[in-house]
Amino acid sequence: MSKKLSTLMALLVIVTMLVAACGATPEPAPEPTQAEVQPEPTQAEVQPEPTQAEVQPEPTAEEAQPEPTAVPEEPEPEPAGDAATKPLKIYAVQHALCAWDSFWCTVEDGLKTAGDQMGVEVTILGPDKFDLEKVAQLIEQAVAAQPDGLALTVTDADLFRAPIQKALDAGIPVVAYNAGSGPVVDGIDYLTYLGQDEYQGGYQAG
Repeated sequence: MSKKLSTLMALLVIVTMLVAACGATPEPAPEPTQAEVQPEPTQAEVQPEPTQAEVQPEPTAEEAQPEPTAVPEEPEPEPAGDAATKPLKIYAVQHALCAWDSFWCTVEDGLKTAGDQMGVEVTILGPDKFDLEKVAQLIEQAVAAQPDGLALTVTDADLFRAPIQKALDAGIPVVAYNAGSGPVVDGIDYLTYLGQDEYQGGYQAG
């Protein structure tokens, strides 16, 4: 019942507003009387046009000030053709490969997909089997290729310290992923480590 009442009240309010807006007809304004009509100005009141002497002459060519010419901006130097079109090259060196460890298939697919999306060439290196001495050699091989960046798994910080330092000395940015303890613990001044805390992972597994 209350719903019907509220609907009816709302309808009445709307009708009342419409009636108030449209019901009243305004009275027409009375026409002005003859006394209120303004007379037209006489000939004496009309302002005469200025004579030729009063007309201001246009400035001569000598008096006219020339507009300042725009100084052309110097074009910015364009980058060299090779630098403008050459994609960045990143080497990833890891202690295992998708070819013999299926876990690394996901890792390698992620590296390749990210490289395609960012327009970066990614080269992945790894041993044919678990061989850290071979991984150290592959790190040196990657450094010799002079890439724009180096990503690697720091499986053995002591063994990898010398080849990683070669990359740092060559000005190649280095990051670690999946395996490593970070620059401070590993004692190697690479940029950062991206991955799980292996100690905590082993502790929780035990």
